[in-house]
Amino acid sequence: MSLEKEKREKERLLELFKLLDRRTPEEYLKGIKEMYGLRAIKVLALKDNSTEEVLADYQKMVFSVPVKLEQGKALVVFYVNHPAELMDESLKKELIQCAKLLSLYIAGFEDNLSKEQVKIAV
Repeated sequence: MSLEKEKREKERLLELFKLLDRRTPEEYLKGIKEMYGLRAIKVLALKDNSTEEVLADYQKMVFSVPVKLEQGKALVVFYVNHPAELMDESLKKELIQCAKLLSLYIAGFEDNLSKEQVKIAV
């Protein structure tokens, strides 16, 4: 059982690294959306004093992951299809990895943010 789990995680990681060959962050996020069967993904620009906590909202069926960029922060919001998906620890772990790898595509956002703004949505 443990070997199967490790094998599956390794295969997912290899698929994820293949997605990194995509040219734009939008293409990368579309690949993530398809790979995990998500409803949507949004990337919000955050102010520096915002939360650094990973949050799961079971009512809205949302999993939010803050990501530090070279210049500032972003919040990657994953919209799942069912609240039970938010109880899957391996899925959450993989989505956190996906969000952090987004920093390879995005260096930062403009500094003149008055509030959170959607920067990318797929």
